[in-house]
Amino acid sequence: MRRPNIVVLCQAHSSSTIVTAMYTKMGWLFENPEDFKNRYEHFRLTIIKKAFKINGYDDEVKKMMDHHDLGSQAMRNCFQRIRRDRGGEAMRKLFRRFLKGLNQPWIMKDPSFSFQCMPYFQDIFDEFGLNPMLVHLHKDLKLVMNSHDREGHPKSQDEFIRYEKYIQKCYDYWKGPKRRICIDDIKDSIRAKDKEGFLKAMAIWDIEVSDDQVESAWEMFDLNRDNPGHPLQGTGKY
Repeated sequence: MRRPNIVVLCQAHSSSTIVTAMYTKMGWLFENPEDFKNRYEHFRLTIIKKAFKINGYDDEVKKMMDHHDLGSQAMRNCFQRIRRDRGGEAMRKLFRRFLKGLNQPWIMKDPSFSFQCMPYFQDIFDEFGLNPMLVHLHKDLKLVMNSHDREGHPKSQDEFIRYEKYIQKCYDYWKGPKRRICIDDIKDSIRAKDKEGFLKAMAIWDIEVSDDQVESAWEMFDLNRDNPGHPLQGTGKY
């Protein structure tokens, strides 16, 4: 099987930075493969996300998602209202430009964008004849909350649970290929030096990946996150 383009779906602080880094070591492309400082989040995608928030679209979408599934008529009406707005259509143009600039097979990772903004832009993949695979990354919610607390961005448990519901709705709404992965399974496979288990844990069991690529990914992970020599040390994303 050829490497599909990948969209990572997750909450912030779900170890998505290190997971994305490992995918890049196994053949997926990012605009800057050594982009540790920006945590493998596309600069252009960040701009679109901020504009989405400034215009109030993210709050509108989240309020609708509190009560409606993404495939409902109510959500379709919501997206249509945003499109009719000048800012909403301008952001769709930016997203199209962003997609045109990506080399395949790409990987796209931005936690808040993935479940707050992505549904609004999702149909544009079809315009480009793209059928990316959605990879839902799971991490224990208590660990996610603790990571937010350590970095000085505490949130209530209710908010995290609310986000989990959004993520599930986004996963259900995704029309293309989709798979789930868990950071604990990935860790266990690396500790056991189990290549087959690792590829399964990364949801790429049907992709040809060399031993060197797997070992390179394992080196990126580095189970000792406090190692001063590790390029992702201090990102707070484990």
